[in-house]
Amino acid sequence: MSGKYTITEWQSTIYEQYIAFRKRASSCAPSTERTIRAAIFSFFSYMNANGIDALSDVRAEHLHDWHISSEHSSSRARNLYTSQLRIFFEYLSEKGLVPISLPLALSCQHAPNETVVKVLSRGQIETIETYARHAKSPMQLRDSAMLMLGLKMGMRGADIYGLKFSDISWRKQAISFIQQKTGVYIELPMPVVVGNSIYRYITEGRPASTADTVFVNHVSPDNSLRGSTSVRNAIQRIFRDDAERDFTGFHITRRTFASQMLCSGSTVPLIAAALGHARAESVAPYLSTDDENLRRCAIGCCGIEYAGRYGL
Repeated sequence: MSGKYTITEWQSTIYEQYIAFRKRASSCAPSTERTIRAAIFSFFSYMNANGIDALSDVRAEHLHDWHISSEHSSSRARNLYTSQLRIFFEYLSEKGLVPISLPLALSCQHAPNETVVKVLSRGQIETIETYARHAKSPMQLRDSAMLMLGLKMGMRGADIYGLKFSDISWRKQAISFIQQKTGVYIELPMPVVVGNSIYRYITEGRPASTADTVFVNHVSPDNSLRGSTSVRNAIQRIFRDDAERDFTGFHITRRTFASQMLCSGSTVPLIAAALGHARAESVAPYLSTDDENLRRCAIGCCGIEYAGRYGL
C-alpha cells in the first residue's frame, strides 16, 4: 500500500530500480519524479485490481484499458501519465521483462492542449502594489513579499516558499537558486521594490525561527512552509472580494511578469532566461497577451467583404 495506490512489494522494488536508473541517466526534478511515481503506481494498482500478477502477463489491451479508464483532472495530465508510462515500459522491454513491442500500445503523441493565457489586469496589478505599500501586519508583510517575488521576478510559488537566506545577495541585488521544477540553477536581478518588501517582512513581520528559509509559518511551530498553499492564499486574500477575479492560483503572477516583459519590448530569449526556461519556444503562449503589437498584425478583409442580407 502506498497512499491511494495499492501496490505489492515486487512492484515497489521495480519502481525503486527504475527511478534510480532515471536519476542516473539525467537530472530528475521532484515534480517529474512525482509524475513518474503516480503514473507507474496507477498502472500497478490497475494490475492488482484486475488480477494481473506479473509484468509478463501484461498485454496491449491492458495498457489501452488503463489509458482510457484512469481518472485525470485534464487532458494534459493524461498525456503526462501516458508518456511516462511508455518510457517505463521501454525500460522494462530493454530489461527483457516485457515484449519489445509492448510500449507501442501507449501513444507518444497527443493532441495539443491550447489554453488562453490569463494575466492580471492593470487594475489588479495596482491593487497588489497598493496592498504591499500599506502592509503592516506580519501576514500582510509575508503576502506582499511573496507577491512581489512572483509579480516582479516571475518566480514560481514552489521556489518562493523554499527561498533561503543564502539565496539572496543583498550586495549584488540578486537572488539565485535551483528551480524545484526543473532542477536548473538560475540567478535573477532583484528589483528594489522586491528587496524592500523582503526586508520589511524579515525585520518587521517574520517570527523568530531557526528555519533557514525566508518565509515561515506564523503559527506554532514556526518552521519552513511545506507546500504551495501559503503562496496561493497570499493572492486569494487580496482578491477575496474582487467580483471580476477569474483566477485562483498564484501562477498568474509569473504569467503577468512574462507578459509585461514582452509588452515592454524584451526579446524572447531574454524572457525565456528570466523565467528559467531552457527553450525560447516556451515563451510562445505569452504572445497572445501583447494586445498592442497584435493590433499591428491585423489582417485586412479586402476581397472577402460580406455580401449577405440586411445591407451589410
